[in-house]
Order: sequence, then C-alpha cells, then structure tokens
Amino acid sequence: MLSFKRLGLLLRKHWIENYRIYLMGMGIIAGFTILIFLLVFYTEDGKIEDIFQMGYYSAGLFLCGTIFTSYIFNDFSQKPKGILFLTLPGSSLEKFLSLWLYATIGFVIVYSLIFYAIAIPFVKVSQSYNADELVRHDSRIQVLNFFQSEKEFYYLFFPYFFIQAAFLLGSVWFERFSFIKTAISGLLIVALFTFVNYIIGRILIGEESITAIPFHLLRHSYITARLPESIMSVIEFIAKYCVTPFLWFITYLKVAEKEL
Repeated sequence: MLSFKRLGLLLRKHWIENYRIYLMGMGIIAGFTILIFLLVFYTEDGKIEDIFQMGYYSAGLFLCGTIFTSYIFNDFSQKPKGILFLTLPGSSLEKFLSLWLYATIGFVIVYSLIFYAIAIPFVKVSQSYNADELVRHDSRIQVLNFFQSEKEFYYLFFPYFFIQAAFLLGSVWFERFSFIKTAISGLLIVALFTFVNYIIGRILIGEESITAIPFHLLRHSYITARLPESIMSVIEFIAKYCVTPFLWFITYLKVAEKEL
C-alpha cells in the first residue's frame, strides 16, 4: 500500500541527511556553468547561441545526472547502511519512489533551474552586446527553448531518461563502483549488439566492409538495407516509451527483493 504521508517523510529524511552534499553539488554545477558561459562569451565575441546552450545543457545533464543517479542508492548498496535503509518504516515501493523522485524528477528540475538562472542573464547581455549586428543580419540570440518546433530539442530527454534508468539499475545491482561498472557494462552491451548486427549483415550481403547500426540499417558501398518503416515505428515506440519504465520496474524489483 502506498502511503503519501510515509513517502513525504522518507523524502524529508533523505533531504535532511544529504542536503549539505546536494547544496555543494548545486554550487559546483552553478560555478562551472558560469565559468563556461563567461569563456564562451569571451571567445565567441559575446554570442551565446542556442546551439551552444543545448550542447552544454546536454553534456551537463548526462554527466551530472548519471553520477548523481549512481550515488542515490549508495546507502542501499552498502551492507551496514543498507540494513538501516531496509528497516525504515515504509514499503519497498515507498522507499524506491523516495529515491527515484530525487534521481529522476528532482535532479532534472534543479539542474534546469540552475541552467536557466545563469543562461537567461547571459543571453540578455549577449543580445544587448550584439544588438547592432543582430539587426544588420536579421538574426537573433535567444534562450534555449526545448519545444521550438523546427529544432525539437526535447527529444534529448528520451535518451537521457533511458541512460539514467540504466545507471539507476546499476546503482542497485553493483555494490561498489556502480558508475564505472554500469558504464562499462553499457558499452559492452552496445558493442555486442553492433557485432551481432555486423554478423547478420555479413550473412545477408556477403561482404566484409559493412557499416552496421543496431536495429537500424546495414550499409555497404552504395547499398543500404533498412528495416521496414512499420517495424522501425514499433522499435522506436518501444525504445521511447517502454524500455525506460521497464528498467525502472526492474530496479524496484531489486529493491523489493533485498527487503524480502
């Protein structure tokens, strides 16, 4: 049974125990972001383009998000602290959700707030600094907009939440060095799928020099073999909306299994 009162108490307990290191991490992210924006402002003649903003936001989100996710179940993976974690009042679902909310929803919100709190004033200064040039060239500098129709930056969140879910599972699966072990395991899985796709291409085309992208295409010279659009649509739907929740569910099962 899910009790929102107990869930709220677990969220509060986690914050009280970890707020110092979280505030320190937020300060580091903010300081590094300001430093990078200042560097770009200086080297790019005052231009803070949305492409740069997207690149920096993405890099920081993936790097900091995966590191934070690997840390979130740290108490769970260590035996002495894990015993205390498991004996806390509350169901396994409530304990999982309390950490999942911090790692998944909470981190993205906090990271985005820090980013925009810094990006918006920098963009305003950039617009003023380049006002005459922007008018002459009929161009503009604007704050990163994820829902800009022609660029569709919001697609970034599909791979992010998938990778974040994988690192969340790794944080429960591996007792020590979960970040490194999860990263290595992920690279090995990608390499395995690529190799399998390459072998299938060798069998179908009968040539050695083949570019093989898993679940997508085979390419040799001027010949490109793709899966039918109907199958690609199904794979895309599963990759976007099914794999990530499945990894979260497996992580929950691992938490529940430990509690039993």
